[in-house]
Amino acid sequence: MTAQSKKRVDKRKLQIFLVFLFCSFLIWLISKLSENYTERTTFEIVFQNVPDSLLLTSSSKGTISTLVQTSGFQMLGSGFRRNQINIDVSKVRQRGGRYYISPAEYRRQMEQQLSGSIRLQEVDRDTLFLELYGLVSRMVPVKADLNLNLAQNYLLKGPVEISPDSILLRGPENELAEITAVTTETIELKDLEEDFSREVPLMIPEEWTSINLETEKVVLSASVFRFSEKIVSVPVSILNLPESTTIKIFPNTIEILCRAELETLKELDVSQFSVAVDYGDIREGIKTLPVKIQQQPEAVQSVQLITEKVEYLLIRQ
Repeated sequence: MTAQSKKRVDKRKLQIFLVFLFCSFLIWLISKLSENYTERTTFEIVFQNVPDSLLLTSSSKGTISTLVQTSGFQMLGSGFRRNQINIDVSKVRQRGGRYYISPAEYRRQMEQQLSGSIRLQEVDRDTLFLELYGLVSRMVPVKADLNLNLAQNYLLKGPVEISPDSILLRGPENELAEITAVTTETIELKDLEEDFSREVPLMIPEEWTSINLETEKVVLSASVFRFSEKIVSVPVSILNLPESTTIKIFPNTIEILCRAELETLKELDVSQFSVAVDYGDIREGIKTLPVKIQQQPEAVQSVQLITEKVEYLLIRQ
């Protein structure tokens, strides 16, 4: 046999040896992977189906450490995956003010989600406790934080409207009890001379982590108009005057400056106003009485007393 032929024979023997070696290793590996192994595995808990009447806090999130029995094949296939177990919170129970899922229930839920070749042997806790709080609902008013500057000779036609003017809050009863109103973010409007409507976010404090809001925005709106002015003279009446007492006031009529739309001012009548002084406001050593507006037309947006005090002369019979 030549040297070249011998070299080919040796090479072929080596190849056959390597094939047999690989097959032997493969048979050994399959045998080992077919065996059952016990492994400690940690599952991330994901809570689902929380009842609407309860709030699950972030402190309830966590993991469960388990001891599972599985084949080498299953271990090889799942060992590098992130393990996750979903827990159905609708099965929760309550005892002594604490919420929990019984060992049998959460073990059953875990086993349903594990592969058929994985057997759950033990878990690191007997009972799964959850940080749940009973929820209540409460309507609270919305307050507008509005810095409004009207252009010269312009007025608001009525108050600024907030829609909705109150919202529904949902959260733990002890936290809702401390909330009296919800405020909007600050809005500044300068030199305003036309109607406006603005969607404004609500101010939600960082500590409201357990509180849900029906809406997080409201709409602020108002009508603006250019006003005209008119002065009306109104007689002054006297309130709470004793029967045996006479009082004279100077002047006995007061001028009121009215600001409103021109058409409203044209229809204005003195009978729509009432101003008065109160006998009970008399103070020793003070010879004047404050004048107060008792009645004014709703259509007049601004009224101002030109004279705010009158002198008086008291005559007792």
